[in-house]
Amino acid sequence: MDRIPHTIQRLLPLAAASAALMFCSGASAQTPIAAGPPPVSVGHSGWYWGSPTPQGQNLAAVAFQGTTGYAVGALGTVLRSEDGGQTWTGLASGTLDDLDHVQELSPTTLVAGGGCTVLESTDSGAQFTSLPLGLPANCEQVAGVSFSTPTQGYVELQDGTLFYTDDGGETVQARSPVPVGSGGVATGLAFSSPTTGLAISSRGLIELTTDGGNSWNQVLQLDQPLYGITIVAPDDIVAVGDGGELVRSTDGGQTWTTLPLTTAGAGVRPDLRSITCSDAENCLITTNDSNQLVRTTDGGATGTIVSVSASALSSVAFTSGSGVVGVGEDGATVLSSDGGQTFPSVSSPGLSQFTATGALVAGRAAGTAYQPGVTGTVAATTDSGAQWTQLRVPTSKDIVAVTFASALTGYTLDRSGTLRRTKDGGTSWSSFAPTYSPHGALLATGPRSVLLIGPRGVRRSTDSGQSFQPVGGRVRQRHGRGPRVASLRLDAARPAGSAIVSSGASGVFVSTDGGRVWHAVHIPVAAAKLRAVSATSASRMWVLSDSGRLYATGDAGRRWRVDDAIGTIGQPVSVSFASREDGLVELGPTRLGDPGDFGGAGVLSTRDGGRTWEPQVVAGASGLTIATSPGADYATGYFGAGGNTIGFFATTDGGASPLHSRLRISTTHRVVTRAALSRAGHALVVRGHLSPVLSANEVVAVSYRSGSGGWSHPLNVRVATDGSFVVHLRKIDATTEIVAQALGDGRYGGAGTPVLRVTVRR
Repeated sequence: MDRIPHTIQRLLPLAAASAALMFCSGASAQTPIAAGPPPVSVGHSGWYWGSPTPQGQNLAAVAFQGTTGYAVGALGTVLRSEDGGQTWTGLASGTLDDLDHVQELSPTTLVAGGGCTVLESTDSGAQFTSLPLGLPANCEQVAGVSFSTPTQGYVELQDGTLFYTDDGGETVQARSPVPVGSGGVATGLAFSSPTTGLAISSRGLIELTTDGGNSWNQVLQLDQPLYGITIVAPDDIVAVGDGGELVRSTDGGQTWTTLPLTTAGAGVRPDLRSITCSDAENCLITTNDSNQLVRTTDGGATGTIVSVSASALSSVAFTSGSGVVGVGEDGATVLSSDGGQTFPSVSSPGLSQFTATGALVAGRAAGTAYQPGVTGTVAATTDSGAQWTQLRVPTSKDIVAVTFASALTGYTLDRSGTLRRTKDGGTSWSSFAPTYSPHGALLATGPRSVLLIGPRGVRRSTDSGQSFQPVGGRVRQRHGRGPRVASLRLDAARPAGSAIVSSGASGVFVSTDGGRVWHAVHIPVAAAKLRAVSATSASRMWVLSDSGRLYATGDAGRRWRVDDAIGTIGQPVSVSFASREDGLVELGPTRLGDPGDFGGAGVLSTRDGGRTWEPQVVAGASGLTIATSPGADYATGYFGAGGNTIGFFATTDGGASPLHSRLRISTTHRVVTRAALSRAGHALVVRGHLSPVLSANEVVAVSYRSGSGGWSHPLNVRVATDGSFVVHLRKIDATTEIVAQALGDGRYGGAGTPVLRVTVRR
């Protein structure tokens, strides 16, 4: 089946499955899953969020003009809403830096900053331009951005360094540093005109400039740190900080008044973090107790504590009328329609509290996938990962394996070894005796057929799991007598077209008759060094070794080739192919980019059968598990500050971004003699070209392997503005294989090269 184009509106949920897959709690009435808005892109590839919704990255700042607004957060996340925060679209920012600041100059123009990056877009986020600040990777981080027009504005770093641009960031000029106080850091910046601005610091300073940052004058010194400043009107400015500190100026920042912000019934005044106002009287203030806001309707004389949600909030913004949007931890989005008095609308946390066990698996029905979880839970999707729901299996034990023969008929195995079956998509379950080992695999092969595979041998049921019979006989192999099926040590099984492939410590085996007879597959590594197996038919398979080498066969193991173009930007953990051409490799912690990683684990995607591999970012998640199918691919992983929030992701086009990068490498000679290599100091010069160049800090990772040695750690090489790069490979003394890979920025996908082989002869 061809892959579905990556247009979520074309995702066609199975009507029967959507009606049958429901939330389940005891014997209570079931309700169908409501159709939701289109999923949000992760921003750095063609993957999208299925849960939590709308997405799960921490959000640090939000800004709205009318119903159109933007939110920014961790791992370069930028979101756009056109309906007052009801729905969101993920934008490709082109950075992996955490973004902490956003300013909306018009519904189509925004500036965002954080880490060592400042971005501007004038086309609603379709493209972002990075301001050429020339900051090193370990820079003093961005503390504030303030633009008066799309072309004119200021950027302040935490040490007070100030930059100015009057041409939309094409060039920047250094201005006088802002005093931040001994041991202090800059915490906010606000300009009311092209020349008049104010800056605050953690030492309680407020500094004023009236000449465009060429000089600064201290106008206030407080005992408490200040963290938020906003311009209500050109002469009306408000700043907030610790200890409930709220100060106001009505003369453009020349003089300041401390306001009481009396909160009824409150003991200690809360620490204040940011403030936004719809007018001179009505403001909302975030606090250090981040799920609470302070609301004032009299300009700061008094305040009311508003409890918002269980999610920590970091920023709020007024929209149109009396609408308010708040954003925060793990992608929390809260909405108010009464000016912030109440927040009845909270974004769905999805399955963020779900804890996975066992392997993520794609179902046999199109668009379905399942993830076993703790205490009788299974996460399920029936619409290619756009939405996920939690099935409740009647057990307190963890589910260790799940398999579905159709959208309605499925089986689970829990840690006590109890097998259960559902015939209605997970609403109700029946259990069977006796119990079985919970250390094997479970695979439905037909409407009434299911296999229990491992830890020793194979058991087969043809009566929907009511009884199982051990598969007898010996394994068939090309030479000599094979071992008995009952003696095989197996721990994994997967469908491969009409066949079944199973693997484990005994090797790889295939059945083409539903599990009655098994054939041994000759593999190019010792069974003990086998890490993962994928197959799309009885003859086409891929084997991943524990050293990270990937092998492929198209003739059931008679001949194998090495797919070394995966390189070494991360340790390959698993492999999964959906077709002869389309596959994914899951990576452990990666080493591509600057300062050097994806922000977590990553994925490599191929659309040419393994000739080249494209790096992809899946929300910076760690502990990724992947599953592929002809119509959609799925991933689960943990993300967030604590790394304990689960995310569910999917793609219908192999994770591809809308546009593709092009990458190539070459050497002067593909064949060199040892003598010539010795004269060159045992070095090879590799030249390459990347198109397009997406940022001033574009990096290409070059991996190489010389002779029988292992792969090198990748060399991160900066790309020139024309796309060219050069890397010198040292200590070369034998035939060498070289691979280059680039990450892309979400709008343009990453790219990988085929293996470049330089042969060394006598």
